[in-house]
Amino acid sequence: MLHDQALALLQFLCEEVIKSDFSNADRIFQLPLQQATSVGIPEIVEKILGLYPYAVSLENHQKQSIFQQAIVFRQEKVFNLIHQLEESREIVLSKSDTSGNKALHLAGYVADPQLVYLKADAAFQMQRELQWFKVFFPFK
Repeated sequence: MLHDQALALLQFLCEEVIKSDFSNADRIFQLPLQQATSVGIPEIVEKILGLYPYAVSLENHQKQSIFQQAIVFRQEKVFNLIHQLEESREIVLSKSDTSGNKALHLAGYVADPQLVYLKADAAFQMQRELQWFKVFFPFK
């Protein structure tokens, strides 16, 4: 019940931002979208992108899109949500951050140990890291 109320409030707030001052929408949506991406709350990302599709191109201070941030923070649900957006997939995949890294480079970095789920063995962690590469280069 509380979850549904929170989503209804989010819907209302997003609609009000878009109705009241569309020119400030980037500034208003940027931080909540980045935070939802980094901690893995796909409902917030989906709601914002549904009402304001341009938000997919918003960047953080390192010029990383939310797609790239989902990769860095290993947030699969957010990643999959953004990856399904066909109209923006090519644009987002081709972007480089301030260090020149594209999505594949970011997937190749070893994840922060605090971000990787705590599992018993290293083989599982290696398998999990390899899955990020398979999204970009499907092995046959």
